Amino acid sequence: MTFQSENSLTIGLDSVISVTSDILLQNSILDASVVTTDSDVNDKIGQIVINGSITTPGSLTVLSEIVSDVNVDDVALSDIELNATYDTSIVLGAGSSLQADGISIVSKTSGDVSVKNFFDPLLGSATNNFTENATISIEAEAVINAATVDLLAETATKYIAIARNGENDIAGLTEIFINEALINSGIGGLQVRSIDNSLLQVQSPELEVDLSLLNSPVSLDTAVARNYFERDVKTRAAGSTFTGSGGDVSFHSDRKSKIVSEAKSTSLVESSPLPPGFEFSAGGTYVSNIFLGDVITQISQGSLATLTAASASVKATDGWDPQNALLASLDALLNTSFAVEQPSQTLATLTNVSLNVTGDLHLDATGSAQLNATMSNTVESEASSLFGTGSMSTGGILASNFVSSMSQAYIAYDAPTVTTQTVGGVLSVTASDSAGIYANSKLVSSSTISNDGGVSVIDGLIGDLLSSLGINFILQCLKLQAMRRFSRVSAAATLA
Repeated sequence: MTFQSENSLTIGLDSVISVTSDILLQNSILDASVVTTDSDVNDKIGQIVINGSITTPGSLTVLSEIVSDVNVDDVALSDIELNATYDTSIVLGAGSSLQADGISIVSKTSGDVSVKNFFDPLLGSATNNFTENATISIEAEAVINAATVDLLAETATKYIAIARNGENDIAGLTEIFINEALINSGIGGLQVRSIDNSLLQVQSPELEVDLSLLNSPVSLDTAVARNYFERDVKTRAAGSTFTGSGGDVSFHSDRKSKIVSEAKSTSLVESSPLPPGFEFSAGGTYVSNIFLGDVITQISQGSLATLTAASASVKATDGWDPQNALLASLDALLNTSFAVEQPSQTLATLTNVSLNVTGDLHLDATGSAQLNATMSNTVESEASSLFGTGSMSTGGILASNFVSSMSQAYIAYDAPTVTTQTVGGVLSVTASDSAGIYANSKLVSSSTISNDGGVSVIDGLIGDLLSSLGINFILQCLKLQAMRRFSRVSAAATLA
């Protein structure tokens, strides 16, 4: 039996579905074809709400998904900005009931969103500005009974921005919240997972500007590649009862996001002599990756029990590959400052939970951010003119990393408990913060001048140009190494 919708699907309060076949409840919002214009980028809001009762001896699948296919690159605008909210959610209402052999509840986003500005290579901008959420909420007195239970909230959209000034500004929440519910699993076990697999990629492309083809004055905008990513990844339960009758029980929040930013070099050339008084201005190079948000797996109140030596685990993982940035922000070239410290937390906790685990119990909070901020630029310029023109190559580059992180794992009780907390196997509580932080800058500039006359005025002309631009030019190699800041790791376990 299949129930399908494109926006909203609701099983009413008094509805009872009882069949012998597999059941699929699906709400899918898909781009029917590639979206190629900015005006066609719209909000996508999808939801499945179950307030009634569903029973089958087969499998029950509840799927709410958003799949994007956006590629905007043929717009005659200097500034292109895509704005939208993508929100997919599944709600099991108070008193709802699900019973099947296997139950899978999945709320997820995926697909590609790409914006490119080739219309104005000197001053153009391209921006992705999105809020993206994938959530599952199980409310008071909801009941789930199945041999295998799998709950998954996942965000996995890929965002690409390419322009002289490129930016991704992405925010949102990936969360499963179980409030005063009852979940019983069998031999297949229980998995509760919140995962972020987002990819943010921004590029300011390499640019060669032939000044001879342009009319004075010429203005080159700052080459900007900026990612701003704010996302919490959470798996939470409050006052709920979890019983695993044969299979393992696990709760896991995992942030595997990837952020890449790149600003390439700008070269100035002359295919023919420039006229006297030719004027141009140029911005600098700005690369920034800012990542905010917490990874939290938190079970409070209620109870957790496993039978037949089954294990239980509570994990929070903030893991990155070497290209990622937790917080690497360049606020101002050669005048860098950072905002007030906002630690990124990785937490795995059990608080006031009644425990009767026959197998092992593992709590693990792992922060392993790998930051590699590298900027390099090789610029050459060459001029061959009769009189009164100058050749110069300039660059200002700074790559810096600023990190504030905290990992915690603990079992705690607010007051003495009169019952015995039981773990039949190994009890492990671990927290680690193994961030690797690297920052490198490299600048190579060279200039060649060949004139038949007027050599004596070149130095003065260059000085006038530098003064009129009002910027600092660096004609040397820079190599900066940023040191790690604010790292705290703590782990504690108390059993009364």
